[in-house]
Amino acid sequence: MKKNVIFLLVLVMLLGGCTAARPMENDGKLSVYITTYPLYDFTEKIAGDRIDAVQIIPTGVEAHEYEPSPQLMAKLEKCDVFIFNGGGLEAWAEKVEPSLAGKGVVTVNTGKGIAKDNDPHIWLSPKRAKQQADKIYKALVKADPKNAEYYSKNYAGLQDRFDGLDREYADTLSQAKYKDIVTTHAAFSYLCEDYGLRQVPISGVSPDSEPSPKRMTEIVDFIRKNGIRYVFFEPLTSPKLADSIAEETGIEKMTLDPLEGLTEQQKAKGEDYFSIMEENLDSLKKELVR
Repeated sequence: MKKNVIFLLVLVMLLGGCTAARPMENDGKLSVYITTYPLYDFTEKIAGDRIDAVQIIPTGVEAHEYEPSPQLMAKLEKCDVFIFNGGGLEAWAEKVEPSLAGKGVVTVNTGKGIAKDNDPHIWLSPKRAKQQADKIYKALVKADPKNAEYYSKNYAGLQDRFDGLDREYADTLSQAKYKDIVTTHAAFSYLCEDYGLRQVPISGVSPDSEPSPKRMTEIVDFIRKNGIRYVFFEPLTSPKLADSIAEETGIEKMTLDPLEGLTEQQKAKGEDYFSIMEENLDSLKKELVR
């Protein structure tokens, strides 16, 4: 009888160990791996110095094409929290998520239930970026409940910043006399949907996709017929498409940053998601509010 009781106690402990939060490293911080810059920025604003955060996909590397190394996979299996965008941006992450979750890693697909039409660029809408941050916050609390109050306080401040940015976009763009923006790739659908704009992309969802000659002709005709003054391009990709359109039509180029990473200049200036989204709004205002 005594042996049976001991056996049952050991079994309960083992089963409990399968569902409990993973133990943190000796420094007492969560080990958190995050695929992209915007999610990394949101996570750091919530968790501060309570985590060791690693941004997986380096600046300048196309997220759609990134493949993890065996060394990275080994690290992911030992981390506490794995955060990724979803929506088709990192196909490899969606494939490995069940395996990591089975090993006790808290996994966060921030685009689940938000992304649609195989378009992952949800962070470019302040409304939807706020939803992504909410999922990150809940995952951090789940993995590290003893710091829940700290995370909650920081997250409340982050929510206020998202709400403020949303109001700025709504107030400014409600004054827009024009609604169309010509972009080098289709990264701004969610932003346009949320603020009543229309995106006219030269190429598709991936910045590396090449438009056909027919598409280029369509874009040139659209610009000439609709009084477009700027073609928007991205700081981390080749400007050749924007150069070609600008040369053909005589309009100017202007930056509209999809925030897939920071340039060295942006890092040196201490820029972040919010400062760059403010700059994006200034660019949109120049084109649309006139």
